[in-house]
Amino acid sequence: MVDMTRRNKTSETAVYRSLKTITTYMDRYYLDPIVSFIPGAGYVVSLAFTLPYLYISTLCMRSLPLTLAVIYNVVLDQLVAMMPFGVGVVLDAFNRSYVKNSRLVIGFVEGDRKIISEVNKKALLTLVMICVLVALIVLMFYLLGLLVAKIGSFWTFRYELFDDS
Repeated sequence: MVDMTRRNKTSETAVYRSLKTITTYMDRYYLDPIVSFIPGAGYVVSLAFTLPYLYISTLCMRSLPLTLAVIYNVVLDQLVAMMPFGVGVVLDAFNRSYVKNSRLVIGFVEGDRKIISEVNKKALLTLVMICVLVALIVLMFYLLGLLVAKIGSFWTFRYELFDDS
């Protein structure tokens, strides 16, 4: 159980106060799906804005179950954003990972027994789900590599077919 001193110190930090602003911009003003349009850099920007949630869960609250829950939401958000043909960007607008993480972190800091109990009960399942999601992300990269290779070989075939030399 987290002591009151740690909770009070955490709630007074600038990082904790920034959570509401980050959540507002990334999920309520849809900055998260918008930055997903930037190839590669969008993922980095999105991940950078999750650092305050991880900072509070790991260093301030020192809660492994909370940290796992935050990581799960982040990894799920990244997997959704990776979906091709704009599907990921659309789904990313509905997957509000920053709202979820904000609710969890604020619940822990403010001592919400319902949220703390919920997160603690699901810790092992959350760890398993993180592993599954990471495997799906690796599979997504593999399939993307295959797709790029197929497109490249198609264009090489077309070039060779119509080459007049």
